[in-house]
Amino acid sequence: DKTWGEGDYLDTQFSAIYEWTFQDLWLRPKVTYQFNDDTTGAIGFNIYAGGNQTPFGEFTNNTDVFIEFTRVLF
Repeated sequence: DKTWGEGDYLDTQFSAIYEWTFQDLWLRPKVTYQFNDDTTGAIGFNIYAGGNQTPFGEFTNNTDVFIEFTRVLF
């Protein structure tokens, strides 16, 4: 997890899970931008690697991108 610059408007995250037993992998990079105190937006990826019969490897063909928008209403 890393914030960049004054005011912490840009936040980067990188998660990695390696399944030692099955030798498969899940990577999840994400970048979040804070527009103001109540609104953030993010983009990231779920990247899977491994054999077809492994917990994460079975999703290898389902690697995806995601977008998040968060708005605090209270």
